[in-house]
Amino acid sequence: MGRGGHSGGGGRGGHSSFGGRRGGFSGGRGGRSNFAYTRYHSHFRRRYPGIVITNVYGYPSYRAYSKASSGIYTALILAFICLIIGGMFLGFGVQAINQANGSEAAKYSDAIYATCVSNEYEYSYPDSDFFYYSTYSYTVNGRQYEAKSKIGWDKPEEIGKSVEIRYLKSDPTYIIENEYYLEEIDGGNSKYIMLAIGIIALVVVVGSIIFAIVSASKAKKAEAALDKEVLASNAQQSNSNGSAQSGEVFDMNEFKKDATKKCEYCGSTYSAKLDKCPNCGASNN
Repeated sequence: MGRGGHSGGGGRGGHSSFGGRRGGFSGGRGGRSNFAYTRYHSHFRRRYPGIVITNVYGYPSYRAYSKASSGIYTALILAFICLIIGGMFLGFGVQAINQANGSEAAKYSDAIYATCVSNEYEYSYPDSDFFYYSTYSYTVNGRQYEAKSKIGWDKPEEIGKSVEIRYLKSDPTYIIENEYYLEEIDGGNSKYIMLAIGIIALVVVVGSIIFAIVSASKAKKAEAALDKEVLASNAQQSNSNGSAQSGEVFDMNEFKKDATKKCEYCGSTYSAKLDKCPNCGASNN
């Protein structure tokens, strides 16, 4: 059963005051890409300054180019974010593991089972309050011990209950509950969770970079295909415009066939095809 919060008890050296938790405790220590469209226009004008394009949305290769081009920057942004997150979590995880292995946590033994034989209600000076301190019976290297935990709890432990404890490697009579050790000294599984998140984030970074490289290759091929389509369309349009203009050229010979003129001598009107006026015989030159 849970025993509420707990407080550090009397101790030795660096273990004079502890804080912990068992249900709370008291005291203790501390679609269409406009971007791709603009980018392509800029590229095309630099490469072909004599040709102006206004719209590429309808070209078959533009969809592939837009998708690949956008994918490059999406992947790079994702890689940058994951790099920051992954580095941060990886650093915290490694730091927590190093602290657990090289500091106070390393002074304690592995968890062993002990039986609760009694509970004492005592005053805790660090917390200025009363807490229950359990006495456990346990065996270390074949020798039987009975010692009181240095951690005080809000509620007493059940008599006869088997509980995981840890003892100082230098003094087997100095014991604390394993629950407190995991949450307050060793840090529990949080350090491994941070480490796992950091590794996963870095894997995403590598995957994003690979995706960006592949997208860049696809964008380059699609861009070349789009260039060909745009140039072919411009050439076709130019030819069409040229044909329309040549058909609209004014034909002077056809005009002359239907033109008339007035004789300056007799004033009669006759066809411009005749060399002389049919009325008076005067020349029309």
